[in-house]
Amino acid sequence: MSSLSLRSILETSKLVGANYDDWYRNLRIVLMHEKLINIIDKPAITAPADTNDAEATKTYQKYLEECLSAKCIMLASMSPELQRQHEDMEPPAIIEHLKKMYGGQSRTARYQLSKALFSWGARLERNFLKI
Repeated sequence: MSSLSLRSILETSKLVGANYDDWYRNLRIVLMHEKLINIIDKPAITAPADTNDAEATKTYQKYLEECLSAKCIMLASMSPELQRQHEDMEPPAIIEHLKKMYGGQSRTARYQLSKALFSWGARLERNFLKI
């Protein structure tokens, strides 16, 4: 499957907030395919202290390019409002901020649904026992 067709997953379901869990799962799939998943999964690489170390400088430059690619994929798959909020952040910071904003929503929604279902079930049971 080509990169372009996998990226279309994110294009068709842009992050708007309520769909964070689905968006994040799809983002991870695309980043894995593009071999960029380490950008959000591993700690950031810092600039080499020794600027004369050509290998370390090359590794750091490659990391910066991958970081930019991951960031572009992420921003392109967000609503314009979320793009504006995150355009000055690095990928790990974007993910952390989004988790704080939306990560708990699905758990809360599932809890509320379960609570409503159990309450409904208890009322049914009480009404059934009256019969």
